[in-house]
Amino acid sequence: RAVHSEQPHVPIAAHLSDAISAVAAAPDLRAKAMLILAWTTTARFGDVAQLQCGDVRICEATAAPPGFNVQVAFKRHKTAWVRDPHTCNAWLSAEWAAVLRPLLQRAPESPLFPRCETLATKEAAQALKAVNPQLEARSIRRGALQAMAAEGASYELICSNFSRHAKID
Repeated sequence: RAVHSEQPHVPIAAHLSDAISAVAAAPDLRAKAMLILAWTTTARFGDVAQLQCGDVRICEATAAPPGFNVQVAFKRHKTAWVRDPHTCNAWLSAEWAAVLRPLLQRAPESPLFPRCETLATKEAAQALKAVNPQLEARSIRRGALQAMAAEGASYELICSNFSRHAKID
């Protein structure tokens, strides 16, 4: 019997332009929010789907470029089970902040994606495929992490605050 060594499937990386186009193509506010939060925090769709309204805070950015700071506390996701919960701090454009704000108007303990996290995830993935048929949900995370590295973010920052992977020495 032959032994086959299969390489794991590695998704292509999305680019910021892909994320912007997918947000524009997404059919509703929740799918748009799923894409925005996944790109800005480099989170998995499944982790974003578990957020509550109180986990996301948007405030005016105090430094250039103009826009908003977003703090997203991940408390109920894959990495939080293995490691500690963590908070991602990222920058948002005014347009993306305007998409998120209406969803955050409910009580802090309310799910951000109530009763429709699966639908929002599916619609977000379909919006990515509409932009490029090769893109998949994991393309957002991969592309956002690569974009951070290309912009000069340190390996330590990416590992500790975003990818949540253990450092490789």
